[in-house]
Amino acid sequence: MLGIWDFQGWGCSVPAKSRWAIGIDLGGTKTIVGQVDGQGKVRRKLLLPTNAPKGPASVKQAIANAVQTLLKDAGSLPAGIGVGVAGQVDAQKGAVFFAPNLGWRDEPLGEDLAKATGLPVRVENDVRAATRG
Repeated sequence: MLGIWDFQGWGCSVPAKSRWAIGIDLGGTKTIVGQVDGQGKVRRKLLLPTNAPKGPASVKQAIANAVQTLLKDAGSLPAGIGVGVAGQVDAQKGAVFFAPNLGWRDEPLGEDLAKATGLPVRVENDVRAATRG
């Protein structure tokens, strides 16, 4: 499960111990969407099929729906969303250049999830994300 990288630059003004984020592990066959507290502990997670053959828009909508499910019960807004995805990622742009397990090329994942959820989104290669915590 993807952890929280850091809250610096997410526009947070609440104490670190009360901050939380949404971590997403976007895989070729399954996606995990989790509520992660400021200490990196997963408080709640949802497992859903990725359904990559239905296309990027369908996958992004399913993720946005899962995020909304977590937000309903959270009681506060998260610092943001962190997404780990296998493949070539431009972390600065939040774009997936190429994800062979998803069949994606040039997908603006971060931008689209930010629009769908109203939250800041960081997209990172899944291995790099895992090494950050």
